[in-house]
Amino acid sequence: MQFVSGTTVGSPYAGTQSGWTDAPTGTSTYTTLAAWPAPPTTPAIPVPPTGPAPHPGHNPVPVAPRKPATPAQSRNLFYYEAIQVAPKTVRKKHGTAAVSLKCEAKNGKPAKSHVCTGKFTLKVMGQTVSHKFRIKATKTDRIVVELPKRARAAGTSKKARMLRATLVITTTQPHGPAKVSRGTLNVVT
Repeated sequence: MQFVSGTTVGSPYAGTQSGWTDAPTGTSTYTTLAAWPAPPTTPAIPVPPTGPAPHPGHNPVPVAPRKPATPAQSRNLFYYEAIQVAPKTVRKKHGTAAVSLKCEAKNGKPAKSHVCTGKFTLKVMGQTVSHKFRIKATKTDRIVVELPKRARAAGTSKKARMLRATLVITTTQPHGPAKVSRGTLNVVT
């Protein structure tokens, strides 16, 4: 059996007649309705490659594909984010410190009914403490957290000491990934 294209054999497919037919043993000749493949209807235009010429024995380094450009309207989407606000220097009281966060609307007008939810992580003296929050839109909340063990023990002498803590605030979003902001907190012992 032999597949023949451009003949009277078979049925129409993709603008030409083609199909399978039994071929006798030996050499067979079939006449086609058109030359196959058809000659090009437009002239070929060669395009030379760009970039440096390859070196013998050189394997080119693969380049990661670029991300498609973000349309302007998707870059300006409205969202809420909790950010750190003053005071950024606080006193340690009974092994605790206060973190002040504000729920802000980004790229739009806030709705009073909205809230920022998420968690923050405070890292001080190599130890971390995490705390979940829920803050009404446009409001500031002062959240008191218990400091990690090393930070609670620091500054027990009469000499005051300043502990510098890093703050990572993650605000969950109804659609898309969470928004992350960062800050610092100075804790005076």
